[in-house]
Amino acid sequence: MFDNCFHNFTIIFRYNQMVKKSQKPDSIQRMSAFGTLFHLPSFYFLSPASFAICILPSCIFVTALAYIYMKYRKMSMLQGILGSLRPAVVAMIAKAGVTILISAVFLSGAVEVALDNISVRAILWFAAALVLLRKKKMNPIMVMVLCGVMETICVLVMKWI
Repeated sequence: MFDNCFHNFTIIFRYNQMVKKSQKPDSIQRMSAFGTLFHLPSFYFLSPASFAICILPSCIFVTALAYIYMKYRKMSMLQGILGSLRPAVVAMIAKAGVTILISAVFLSGAVEVALDNISVRAILWFAAALVLLRKKKMNPIMVMVLCGVMETICVLVMKWI
């Protein structure tokens, strides 16, 4: 009886030590340590943990918001709230776009105008994407895929040269 209790205590102690040494997020490190403790691949424990922590709460939140919207979409107060949120959403999207543009164009990530800090290819892809989107009215997803394919081709050609 005491051997079993001692064995359980050592398992719990080893588990806590593994969790403390890990630098992963708390839930992920616990599942990884649990898999290591019982000599199982941690993939079997990390997949449900990732789903439960990253995906499931978002699904529940979005489903609740969709339910509330479908129930009260005719209310003028809700329409006023959604109307006032539109400028904030546009501002957040614009900020994200400018941040991505800066990180793509300036190699160091900071806005420093110097020839060795500017990615000419990124400027070319941006200009080409702008022309395709505004003048040719192409699908934005298709334009992103096309720019990614062209950049991949350029990188491969540069490696071979």
